[in-house]
Amino acid sequence: MSKIGKLSKVNREKKIVLLLIVLTSLTPLFFLSLQEPSRSLVTFKLLAKTGSLTVAVVLVWQFLLGFRGLVSRVLKDLVWAVDLHKKLGIMAGAMILVHPVFITFYYLEKHNRNILLLNPARLFDFMVITGIAALLILLLLVVTSTVLREKFSARGWYLLHLTSYLMIPMVFLHSFMLGMTINNSALKWVWAGFASAAVVGFVYRLFFRLGLTAIPYKISEVQPVASDVVEITMVPDDKKIEPRIGQFIYFRRGPRGTPRPYTVSDFDAKTGAVSISVKAAGETSTALQDASPGEAVAIDGPYGVFTWDAVTDTRPLVMIAGGIGITPFRRLIRFLEKQTDRTAFLFYGNKTEKEIIYKEEFDTLRNVRIIHVLDGEPEYEGEKGFITTDLLEKYLRRDLKECIFLVCGPPVMVTKLEEAMREAGVPDSQIHHELFL
Repeated sequence: MSKIGKLSKVNREKKIVLLLIVLTSLTPLFFLSLQEPSRSLVTFKLLAKTGSLTVAVVLVWQFLLGFRGLVSRVLKDLVWAVDLHKKLGIMAGAMILVHPVFITFYYLEKHNRNILLLNPARLFDFMVITGIAALLILLLLVVTSTVLREKFSARGWYLLHLTSYLMIPMVFLHSFMLGMTINNSALKWVWAGFASAAVVGFVYRLFFRLGLTAIPYKISEVQPVASDVVEITMVPDDKKIEPRIGQFIYFRRGPRGTPRPYTVSDFDAKTGAVSISVKAAGETSTALQDASPGEAVAIDGPYGVFTWDAVTDTRPLVMIAGGIGITPFRRLIRFLEKQTDRTAFLFYGNKTEKEIIYKEEFDTLRNVRIIHVLDGEPEYEGEKGFITTDLLEKYLRRDLKECIFLVCGPPVMVTKLEEAMREAGVPDSQIHHELFL
């Protein structure tokens, strides 16, 4: 299949997933009986059920989309799937608030009963409490993933999000025990299907977390490539992956290690050897600087479609990297070196010259023009400071709107550059990024 064909397939996969989410989320409403004695009861019931049945289906999708091991079997663009996972969570958090409000109004008018006056000893009230607990967990997850995300470490945020394993069962228990629409119609069979999908996701996710689905590799070489950066090359024990340009993997140090995402910086199709470049920036990445040949590791992937659009386009290509954000571009640069009819630039920002990764390799480039930009070396004779649109225009010598841009680096750098490029009139469709976190 051609690269254009692969991209078309990726876009088709996304459209199918979005259509399935919409259709399955609306399905429960077709089983809803709106035969009520007053218009207000019809309104209360419709809103309450929309905020419960529809949101429950959205939550199942949201849960499944957050699991890369399962999603990657269907979608190539894992980054898009994760972004959709986040958006569905925010949407569900907003929509679900409708349910407790209007179901309370419904019971007050129809049964003259305030269901918020709870007695845990009664089964009905206990199930209401279960639903309230699930609601609070969802709101906690949404808030800590948005406005409070920076307050948590990666591990703290992850441990907090393990509560989603409780929330989904609580939602289904609440709905099966109290849902009149579910129990009095064929929706109970549809609901059982949604619950089964969640169970399959739970089991598969557990197996994945335990490393039972990871592919075993062994480290064959560890080579320094810059200050505090090593390139770790791994060879497969048996089964091997075949990452495309720009894709990343989840790397585990040992079959049961905690997975960490790394871009594939090199790949040998003959031997199956895969390389990643790791900068000492935290506890895990610093420990990897001392990795040894022969050490058993495991790989999940490959994932992602970053750079695919650029490969299929013919317009001038501008790659912008910051620090370790160079890794997605290494294989692309090698590809572009052979495309003598394609104009390509690399703007690479670092603090000092010794931090430039793959410097010796990049110094031999002929077709791809590289511009180093340093902000921590006052005596440097080249470009100093930060990468800006003014700097881009200085070297490109053409309207920025004529180019395709790929940006990878620290979030602050990526955000500022994208805002500046949009102000310069560059369409969003011509700007692609991957955040280095």
